[in-house]
Amino acid sequence: MKDGSVRPPEVVGERLMDDILEYLAPTLERYKGCAIFDLCPGTCLWSRKVHDFLKPTTHLLVEPDAQFHEHVHELVSQPGSSYKHIAPPRGVLPYCFDQFHHVFDEGGPIPRPRLASNDPGLLETDYSLLVIGSLNRRDTFHMNGGKTRSGSLWATDMMCWSALENKHMHRRGPVRMLLWAPEQDRLVYLPEWIIKRTEKEATISLAMNVQAVAEVGSVKKKRANSYEWNSPARWSGFDLASEERVSRRMSQINMRVPEGRSIRHMSRTDVDRQMPKGKSPYEVCYESVEEVESALADLVQHWNEHKSRYTGVGASGLAKGVSRRDATLEELYSLVTFSDLVDAMHENPCKLSRSAIRKEEALKEEMDDEAEAPKGAVPVKSAQKTHMRGIDARITLRADAALRAFNLEVHCKILEEQGHDISSLTQRITQFHDELIETTSYGLEDWERLVEDWMSFYAPTPLLAIDKRQYEPLKANPEDFWPAQNLDLLDFTPTNCDLTVPGLANQIKAAGACRDLLNYLFLFRKQSITLALEKLAPNAASDLICQVPAMTDPRRGGRLDPKFLKVRQLTSEMLQGLTKAWFEWPFKPEGWEFLGIARGGDYSGGGGSDDDNAAAAVPGVVDDSG
Repeated sequence: MKDGSVRPPEVVGERLMDDILEYLAPTLERYKGCAIFDLCPGTCLWSRKVHDFLKPTTHLLVEPDAQFHEHVHELVSQPGSSYKHIAPPRGVLPYCFDQFHHVFDEGGPIPRPRLASNDPGLLETDYSLLVIGSLNRRDTFHMNGGKTRSGSLWATDMMCWSALENKHMHRRGPVRMLLWAPEQDRLVYLPEWIIKRTEKEATISLAMNVQAVAEVGSVKKKRANSYEWNSPARWSGFDLASEERVSRRMSQINMRVPEGRSIRHMSRTDVDRQMPKGKSPYEVCYESVEEVESALADLVQHWNEHKSRYTGVGASGLAKGVSRRDATLEELYSLVTFSDLVDAMHENPCKLSRSAIRKEEALKEEMDDEAEAPKGAVPVKSAQKTHMRGIDARITLRADAALRAFNLEVHCKILEEQGHDISSLTQRITQFHDELIETTSYGLEDWERLVEDWMSFYAPTPLLAIDKRQYEPLKANPEDFWPAQNLDLLDFTPTNCDLTVPGLANQIKAAGACRDLLNYLFLFRKQSITLALEKLAPNAASDLICQVPAMTDPRRGGRLDPKFLKVRQLTSEMLQGLTKAWFEWPFKPEGWEFLGIARGGDYSGGGGSDDDNAAAAVPGVVDDSG
């Protein structure tokens, strides 16, 4: 917002606010009587509600916009008020905490005395402070080189990462944050499938668990009919199963949906939803090396027998067997081990099939009736329910083979821990994976999407934040916000991640290096972690990966051969381990600290305090009570 003439959107629905606080009550019990840091409160409607519910000792309103100062003054000037107000200096974004960090110093409105750098409290959630507010004051801001960046995403990124560095409001340990943000931000931090995972989500997930408290609805465009797609999506069965998991978690923490309020379901309503009925790729079925070798032999034999099914190359270079009648669903069920793959691929066909189906739907509309269709043609809707195109069938068979091989990797890791030699097995499984990749001429992205979704969803610790959520978001209405712009309330709870490397890097120093390593690696998020590390430094892959056990443990998201592990699949555990391995590696290239130059990082020392980079100007606390 460039001036006070434009009013930013904010939540105005009092019923929604009341329902949110009733809904979150079990999780807010420990915050009663805490201090509140309230960013851009605007008309203070939400601020009043939270204040009355928690009865804080101090409630600091950080409101830079003069058009709202009347509302702020009304609260601050009340007799015995615990409200205080601070206005950032003119021209300074309210999210630039370095410009008014003295708010948290002794004598400031919310004093946060620093803990010693080795105090274990720095890695524990600080329940004496709660951050609330809105991140919708500035849509974009301009950076060097003519680039623009979302102001709300930038603010969220900075506020969350400060938790790892124990800076600003996180001085005495990371704190929880309840922040209203533009609706589009939710999909950045809560992607619904692995291929959409970016460095922003990976960065935030190190510091915070993120989930939506309230939202209007999905930003994604929905299908106009059952066979019209804008982009591939995760199978709805996983969404349904995820909702069931969340329902159990909500019961455990005694969370209940307020009467008259509905929750926004993650699973789609435009398809026939069904719970997963197939097996998990992490399921342990064998106990000996001989059993695993026999299973691998069966897999290779099955693949050799069926890999040519539904294939054939036409003049265009693509498979000519693309008719939906090339495979019946019943036939595919009998050929695969992971039967849910058939349902998933049938629900979300590959790009070539989607295009063909759209054309057939358009052609059907042009016909007077199906009697005019070519002789022998199967009615479109009937075929869509019972058949799958050849190219989709091939993708399904490959995904099934890849998951069967991955399941054998899980067994190999268990056998290795028991002291067995698995080098020969590992080599043969790797060769099999190589063949799958080399023989995939089309649909590789769809194949990878299926395999990665299965590996992530069934993992002991799901990779996607949306599958780790503790409760479902309440459904808000567009009229709950004014001026018209949908906002989501996001809940950021600390992970209490420890990045320190004893004797080499404290939390601040390690966090800065971790962030820059992560940002670099995610430039190659679709590529193998081994390739990305080799681009970072010679021999980095061979020297570092072996120091991060999770990367080669299939049960923890890794692969026996890490060349099959993509950057976008890196877990928080892997990133923590990689950061520590990097500091301990004696062969870092000269000048590696260049990674931190762009962000002002300094890895030569133990990391500075907030004051080291703060501006000399200290904003004053506005005393409106007089």
